[in-house]
Amino acid sequence: MELASSNTKRILIVDDDEMHCDILELAFRKAGFKVERAGDGKEAIDKVAVAPPDLITMDIVMPVMNGFEAIRQLNKAGFGTIPVIVISAHSHYTPSKEDEGAYTQPNVCDFINKPVILKNLIERIHSILKTKPSETS
Repeated sequence: MELASSNTKRILIVDDDEMHCDILELAFRKAGFKVERAGDGKEAIDKVAVAPPDLITMDIVMPVMNGFEAIRQLNKAGFGTIPVIVISAHSHYTPSKEDEGAYTQPNVCDFINKPVILKNLIERIHSILKTKPSETS
């Protein structure tokens, strides 16, 4: 099976931490991916409705709408085939029964604690999207 180039894929970073978004965006762009950002779950849902990405990285604890609620809403709206990697600094976060349902959705591919090891995250994204690094990365 031939792998697609990463520059054909778009990732949506959903996180309210600007510095974390900056770091992820820089790493994803360096790996050849196109990148969009959203600061909370509601903004993510609005962006996905306009232009669905190929993959979403989703924080859990955010203002307006948390990551688990955003995953539930996206799946309910028909976007349940978009792979989601949950990335959070809240390893101690105990999901409610409702949140556990979102976390166990088939499109939730992984749960990664911050701080993220970028090399491992990029490798995981390439694996999920079946891509290879772009010629420019």
